[in-house]
Amino acid sequence: MEQALYALMNSIANLTAIVGGNIWWLDRYQNSGYPSVVMTKISGVRGYDMAGPDLLADSRVQFDCDALSFSQATQIRDAVRDGLSGYRGVFSGIDFKGIFFEIERNEFDDTPATDKIYRISMDAIITHKEK
Repeated sequence: MEQALYALMNSIANLTAIVGGNIWWLDRYQNSGYPSVVMTKISGVRGYDMAGPDLLADSRVQFDCDALSFSQATQIRDAVRDGLSGYRGVFSGIDFKGIFFEIERNEFDDTPATDKIYRISMDAIITHKEK
């Protein structure tokens, strides 16, 4: 699911117009710059029925939309949401049954060693068929 979601994110033209190739799993590549999106899988739950595994999974993925201005962070958030919210279909071999955003929070990092980084984090439940 992770590689397919990464490919799906990179196919969203409105998003790549803002962040370019700065879409990452778990950690921003050192010195990659801003703006960027970092995805983190928070949890995963596999489905079962009376016969055993049903091959469906719900993954909670956090999307951190980072920018040097709050305005740009909101543009990234909107591009991610517009591109993924309610998405259903097969992409890169993974059958996405639905992507549903649930939680959003705003924060910023202004430690002396860095520029002020504005972040909008969103959590989505991604239901997908496991291979």
